[in-house]
Amino acid sequence: MIAQVDNGGYRTEREIDARGRAWRITAKLPGGVIESQTTTEYDSYTAASGQPVMETTTGQYEAWAGQPDNATDYLRQFLYDAMGRPAGMGVIVEEGMFGTEVQYDVLGRPWKARDASGAWSKTEFGARGARATCASDELDSNPICSRAIDTYNRTLATDAWGNVSREIRAGQSSMEVRRQYHALTGRLTEICAGNTNCNLVQEGYVWDAAGNLASHQKEGRYLEQFTYDSLNRVIEGRLTMANGITVNQVLLANAYDQLGNICSKDGLGYGYPGADGCVGALPMPQAGAIPSLASQAPQTLTGLTGAAARPSFSALNRGQLFAPEYRNRRYSAGDDRPSWDDEADGWSLGFEQPQGGGWHRRTKPARPASQEIALPTAGAQLATLTRTATTSAAVTSVANSPHAVNRTGDGAAATFYYYDDRGNQTLRDAPGSSNDRTILYTADGKAHEIQMGNGQTTRFWYGPDGQRYKRQDGTTTTLYIGGVEVVIQNGLQTARRYVAGVALQTVVDGVVQATKFLFHDHLGSLIRIANIDGSVAEALDYATFGARRAVGNPAGSGTSSTNTPRGFTGHEYVDGTDVIHMNGRIYDAKLGRFLQADPLIQAPTNGQSWNAYTYVFNNPLVYTDPTGNFSLRQALGLIIAIVGTIFMPYLAPVFTKLGAAMLVGFVSGYVSTGTLQGGLFGAFSAAVFYGIGTKFQQLQAANGAEFKGVFGTGLTGEQFANKVLSHGVAGGVMSRLQGGKFGHGFLSAGVAELSAPMIDGIGGGAVRAAPARVAAAALVGGTVSVATGGKFGNGASQAAFSRLFNQEMHAFNAENLRRKNAITQRIDDFIEQYPGRKIPLSAAELGVLTEYTYGELMFNQSVEGNYDGMSNREFGNLMQGSRGDSQIFNGYNREVFSIYGMPGGYSGTHLGTDINYMMQGMSWAAGGYTRSTMHRAIEAWNTASFVQDVGGGNFTARNLLQISHAKYWADYGYSYYHSRAGK
Repeated sequence: MIAQVDNGGYRTEREIDARGRAWRITAKLPGGVIESQTTTEYDSYTAASGQPVMETTTGQYEAWAGQPDNATDYLRQFLYDAMGRPAGMGVIVEEGMFGTEVQYDVLGRPWKARDASGAWSKTEFGARGARATCASDELDSNPICSRAIDTYNRTLATDAWGNVSREIRAGQSSMEVRRQYHALTGRLTEICAGNTNCNLVQEGYVWDAAGNLASHQKEGRYLEQFTYDSLNRVIEGRLTMANGITVNQVLLANAYDQLGNICSKDGLGYGYPGADGCVGALPMPQAGAIPSLASQAPQTLTGLTGAAARPSFSALNRGQLFAPEYRNRRYSAGDDRPSWDDEADGWSLGFEQPQGGGWHRRTKPARPASQEIALPTAGAQLATLTRTATTSAAVTSVANSPHAVNRTGDGAAATFYYYDDRGNQTLRDAPGSSNDRTILYTADGKAHEIQMGNGQTTRFWYGPDGQRYKRQDGTTTTLYIGGVEVVIQNGLQTARRYVAGVALQTVVDGVVQATKFLFHDHLGSLIRIANIDGSVAEALDYATFGARRAVGNPAGSGTSSTNTPRGFTGHEYVDGTDVIHMNGRIYDAKLGRFLQADPLIQAPTNGQSWNAYTYVFNNPLVYTDPTGNFSLRQALGLIIAIVGTIFMPYLAPVFTKLGAAMLVGFVSGYVSTGTLQGGLFGAFSAAVFYGIGTKFQQLQAANGAEFKGVFGTGLTGEQFANKVLSHGVAGGVMSRLQGGKFGHGFLSAGVAELSAPMIDGIGGGAVRAAPARVAAAALVGGTVSVATGGKFGNGASQAAFSRLFNQEMHAFNAENLRRKNAITQRIDDFIEQYPGRKIPLSAAELGVLTEYTYGELMFNQSVEGNYDGMSNREFGNLMQGSRGDSQIFNGYNREVFSIYGMPGGYSGTHLGTDINYMMQGMSWAAGGYTRSTMHRAIEAWNTASFVQDVGGGNFTARNLLQISHAKYWADYGYSYYHSRAGK
């Protein structure tokens, strides 16, 4: 991609060098004026292998044009050692220059580093990897963290799945962390931090069969139970214990439409300008029938890890929790679509382009006349803005968007929201003026200023990678450099240093002034900060959707931290604005919605994925959004499985074919779940589906190449039915092992396999279209899973695994096979017509034959069968010791297409040359043997075999010709393997 233009006319241009790298990225305003520009210089020296050596970002954001000291001016330099490894980084900004450094041990592991604070740390490694992180200095050469008090974190124990079950901070028993995980699912069930009484943190988690958090208990402070709808969206949070007393109080009551919109939250109705499904949800006041605090006793829980007791709901409460859906739905002006079934699919990130062209614009609506409340004018709200274009954008709502909330509440208590043409929320108009909020955005869509009606203003600057490098709150400036936040206030520069994710240090002039320790919950949210002696320095808590809440009263509002702006899921708060900066986008924790449209659609057949503003599918108790642009691990794991089709050929030279499949399966499963157990399930799934594919490929081979079979699969009707059944059973078993239902997995994998003949045709069966076919299978499996009451992600994963490790892996070289057959047929015809003559083989044809041979060696099970199941190296060992009497010579009877067309006029087959020397050259290379060893073996093979063939025992000219011939093609294959495998 070299350019993109968004709905507002903002343009991003990318200039690409000859190696496909973007060396300059320019962000332009609608009029073509450059707002910012990022330039990357790459090192052409061998040691750095073309890696970036310097990045610069310059410019000034449109709204700040003409203002002094607000320009973007950022430079970052990268340093590498003699082996091309990152050795350090230097950052130059207006406020100063900062450097980092990293050193490696003899095994190439980064063991010691200096960050932007000037302080050093090191990592102690054990037999299973990193086990401790501690303080260090420039001269330190001891690989062990010997002083317990200086050891920020040490792993004491892990469980069978690789989860850290015990660790300790600063060597203090008063800061030991103990975790318990479910033996079968690997889900966290309890955290105990502090002394033996868990005085710092004691949290318990209960999970339902669908993987949703059924309840959590926070020490003796409170116990909260959760309820979900059929789409796994949290609809209620109910307090059942507070400070040791049994209570029954609703803390969260959400209703949604089928598009993923919040229709009401805690009794506050939400409105949307487009065709949402929240009919009757505005207004939705809190029902008086909901029990108040301590007015009704709930069912009791037997313990932290016991089964969750779900409270029953009255008809009134159920009406609140589920938004009604009607056949005749409410539509906005100009929308003449009659029903849900007839709705168009022409949505792009939540915006609709109506008939007749152009984009609808809707001005800020007046408050209801009956309230006699004058709506503040745009000028009053935006008086501090200096740019007319920005003012115009800020008061323009996204017309007809079904996802961008434009109103909450009703009457005098209503709050209105406005968006620019790109879907960014620019203005919140709340009752009064102090809570009004104006947000400005860069040309490439980053929020760079948040201004409140009470005068509070926060500004951000962004660097080459789109991440913020500077923040300004009044007179306080914060610089972000790696894991260090440099805070500048009244001329004093202090570094806020995060080490190993568990230590928070204050550093001045490279000297540590104070150290505190961080403790997190199951989502990675910061919940406790401890002093060096293990006492509590600060306690934090969060509501379901991330708003701060009081530690002692879960129904009360919390305050900002005095130690760090980090909190919910580790992200940064902009306290006082209801905004959490999640890197890629900004999020309103009070609203429970992103304030910018998501550019990614994770699962196109899942309606929830099309909601551009939803936070993690409205299930924030299970999922997190590390980047602000992508929420579900499962979707990322699915993408890895799909991308695996591209990289599989490059894994084969390193692993066996089964090993390559299991590796991709493991990575995909691990990323999907975040646990080692998930990775093991992924690897096992890959092995199972690979084995099924191997069995039915053998049946295809037995049926013969000319046999088309049912649906062109090369299988009989009974065989094809058995294959579908085998995939279904495998999918069902894997689904059940991972906590799902057998039926969902059975149907997802089975129907995907039943659809295989149709999916086979995508891309004409070409290898390059394999990712598209895997994605298509995933859509089929996910859709079937949803239709049968399961989760889209689970079904999609099972179907993708079934496709990838069956059809795609075993049909890797299908396209080259067809082309190869056409060429070899021409060769055979030529030999029959002109025996003994030189064969006119073009370079392109030789390339097809060579690539097919490589693909056969790497992926075709029939080749492995002819090796009698041996690995490349085992086969090489057999070849090295062979004298012509091995069954390999008689059993390996393949077409000898690769030796045809030998330069010098010699062509055709020769006695004893039924071994494909091109493939043997590749096999020797894959086995790690030298070229000279291969040559000696070829001489030995041909001497022995020709003595037997000619019967006289004389080494004739014909033998010399055969040896020369064989060496030529073996060398060709040897060299091609190293080139193709990147060695």
